[in-house]
Amino acid sequence: ANANRATNVPVTVRYAGGAEASKQVNQREKPKIDGRFQSVGTYRFEREAVITISNANTDGYVIADAVQIVPVK
Repeated sequence: ANANRATNVPVTVRYAGGAEASKQVNQREKPKIDGRFQSVGTYRFEREAVITISNANTDGYVIADAVQIVPVK
């Protein structure tokens, strides 16, 4: 989190059956998961996961160090 980061980072998740979900992440706020990750939802994946993080039309810097996919029990 930093004051120069974007408040409207577009994130698209492509999941099972070719479905897509789009979310926006505010990178000025501290991430809620261990202070390191921000959830963009729960999805069912089959063979692959496609996560696209963009800087299109954002209002600050977009920084992505990692993407974490965690199995749900």
